[in-house]
Amino acid sequence: MRAAKALAIAGLTLALLAIVPVERPAAQTREGSTRLNKVIQLFESGKAAFGSFTPSGDIEAAIAARRSGWDFVIFEMEHANFDMMGLRDSLQFLLDRRQILEGDGPAVVPLVRVPVNTDEQNLWIYKQALDLGVYGFVSPHFGHSVEAARQLISAVRYPQAKGALDMEPAGHRGVSPGVFAQWGLKSFAEYHRLADVWPLDPAGELALLPLIEDREGVENIREVLRQVKGIAGIFIGEVDLSTSLGYPGETNSPATRAAVDRVFAACQEFKVACGSLANRSNIEERVKRGFQFQVTGDAQAIEAGRRAAGMLPAASAGGSGSDRGRLPPAQPTGRVNRVIELLMQKQPVFGSFTANGDVSAAVTARDSGWDFVIFEMEHAGFSMRGLQKSLQYLLSRGQIKQQGTLAPRVVPFVRIGPGAGEIRRNQGYVREVLDSGAYGLVVPHLDSVQHAIDMVQAARYPQPRDSRLIGPAGLRGGGAPANALSYWGLSDADEYRRRAGIWPLDPEGEIVLAPLVEDAAGAAAIGSILKEVKGIGIVFIGPADLATSLGYPGQPDHPEVRSVIDRIAQICRNAGVPFGITTSRDRIEAEVRAGYQFMVTGDRTAIERGRRALQ
Repeated sequence: MRAAKALAIAGLTLALLAIVPVERPAAQTREGSTRLNKVIQLFESGKAAFGSFTPSGDIEAAIAARRSGWDFVIFEMEHANFDMMGLRDSLQFLLDRRQILEGDGPAVVPLVRVPVNTDEQNLWIYKQALDLGVYGFVSPHFGHSVEAARQLISAVRYPQAKGALDMEPAGHRGVSPGVFAQWGLKSFAEYHRLADVWPLDPAGELALLPLIEDREGVENIREVLRQVKGIAGIFIGEVDLSTSLGYPGETNSPATRAAVDRVFAACQEFKVACGSLANRSNIEERVKRGFQFQVTGDAQAIEAGRRAAGMLPAASAGGSGSDRGRLPPAQPTGRVNRVIELLMQKQPVFGSFTANGDVSAAVTARDSGWDFVIFEMEHAGFSMRGLQKSLQYLLSRGQIKQQGTLAPRVVPFVRIGPGAGEIRRNQGYVREVLDSGAYGLVVPHLDSVQHAIDMVQAARYPQPRDSRLIGPAGLRGGGAPANALSYWGLSDADEYRRRAGIWPLDPEGEIVLAPLVEDAAGAAAIGSILKEVKGIGIVFIGPADLATSLGYPGQPDHPEVRSVIDRIAQICRNAGVPFGITTSRDRIEAEVRAGYQFMVTGDRTAIERGRRALQ
C-alpha cells in the first residue's frame, strides 16, 4: 500500500525540485558551447529547475514530456515499469529533430528513478540506464551511509583518464563505445570526458539527485554530504519520510517538517541543491525559501514557481508553463526531403525495404548510409504504432547534429497496404501514414489513370482558393498533424501544409508518391497515366509481381518480362519522370547507366557499385 500510495502521489503531483541559489563555479563543457544538462546549468546560475515524474516505457507520456516545457523529466522505474527497453523507447521519443539542431543538450533532461535503494548496490542498473543515454538519477532511500553514497558515485563514473585530476571516489562504470551518439557527441573520448558526476567534476554532465525518504537518511545526511562530493541535489521524499517517522501520509506533521528542515539545512551548509514534491499551494514559498528543484506536473504550479524564482514577469506573459517549450515558427530551410533534391539533380538514390515496427531494423536503416528506407506495410505487419516507433528510431541526436539540417539522412517511405485501386476506400489509412511523418508513399499495383488520380487526391491537401497549382484536387483532411509537424522539425501548421505538397505537382512539396507498376494492366496504362496525372514523383517497377502477372511466375529475368520493363522505362524517360526498380549487384551498374534513379536493394556491395557507376 505504501508503494502504491507513494506512486499515486508522485504520479499525480509529479513533484519537481525547486532550486536554491548556490555559489558554484560555472563550467565550460566544450569550447564555444553551453552545458548539455540544463538542470546543472540552472543549478550553476542559481535558478530553479522544474519537472515531473512520468511512466517509463509509455510512448504517449514521453511525447507529452517532450512538449511539456519542463526542464527535466524523471522516468519512473521504482514503482512501475522496470523495463530497460521501455526506457529506451521513452528516451527515443524525447528526441525532437528541430530541438536537436537548435540546442546543445535536450530541452527536457531525462532522469531516471531507479528501482533499487541506494545501499542495495545493484550497480548494473545504473550502467544500463547510462548506456541508453540518461543524464542523471533519482536514487531511492539515500543517506544510510557514507560508503553507500560513494558506491553510487563509483557506479556512475568511468575510471579516470591518465593525467586527469585525481577525484574520489574512483569510477567503475563499464564501457559501451557507441553511447556518445546518444548525446550528440563525436567520439567516445568526448563522452568519457563529459559523462562524469557534477559537481565532483566541474565539467561533468551527470546529475545525481537521490531521495532522502526515511529516518536513517535524515540522521546521516549531514555526514554523508560532508564526506561525499558528487551529489548534485537532494530530493526530499516527504510521503515515505512521514511514514518512516510514524506519521503515514502526514507530510505536514511537526516531525515531518522538522526532518525536512534538517535535510534542507544540511543542503544549504554544503551547497547542495534541495528539492521536493510541490503543488500550487506551496511552490512559491518553497522556491523563495531556497528549494532548488521542484517536482510537479501542474503547469500552473510551474508557472507560479518560475515567477517566484524571477524567471518570468510578475504578471504572466500569457500561457501556461508548457508554453515555455514551444519553438518559434520555422523559417524556410531548403529541402527537407533529400530524395527530391537528388532526383532533381539527376542523381540516383539507393535504399531498401525494411520491417515496420522493428526497432533494430530501424536503427540499422538509420546507420546504413542509404538515401531512403521503405517501411513494409503491405506484406508484413500493419501497425500504425509500429510505424510511429520505426520513424522515431530513425532519429539520432549525433547524426542530426552532424548533418546540421532538418533533412533526414535516410528519408522514410512507407509501402502501404491498400493498392492504388483501393485508395478511394482507404483515404483514412493514407492520411494516418502521412500524419505519422512519412516523406513518401510506395503504393502497390498502379493500373489506371483513375487510380492514379485517387492516389494523388488522398495524399494531397485541398488547395487554397488563390492557389495557382494544378492537378487533382486534394482530399487529405485532419489539419496539420502534430506528429508529422514535430517529426519534420516544424512548429508552424501553415509551414507544414505548404511543405507537405505532392512533388513535382507542387514544386515546393516534400512528399513523394512512388507507385508500383507491377502487373500487365499497369504496364499497358503507364503512358496514359504519366500524360494525364502530374503528381507521380517516381515510377517504381516491380519485376517479381510483373513477371507473375505476365504469366512467368518466379522469372523476372525472362526476356518478355525484361522487354516490358524496358518499355516502361522508356515511357518514363520520354515523360521526364524518375523511375526505379528492385535490383541486385549484377544488374545495378547497367541500370544506373540506363537512367534508373530509384534503386531498391539491401545489398551494400550493389549500392557501392551503383554509386560508382556514374563517376
